[in-house]
Amino acid sequence: MCEQGKSLDLSARNAVFLEKIPVDILEEVVDIYIGSVEIMRPETSTT
Repeated sequence: MCEQGKSLDLSARNAVFLEKIPVDILEEVVDIYIGSVEIMRPETSTT
């Protein structure tokens, strides 16, 4: 899943700006992306 970030190389894909999206949609997209590449650490006991 981490390799998917490479597809966001906008200059390599000759991307062009079309329109802005609402902030709430952008926040949801960013949240989903971060969640998909986040490394989960096992909980450690403090006792």
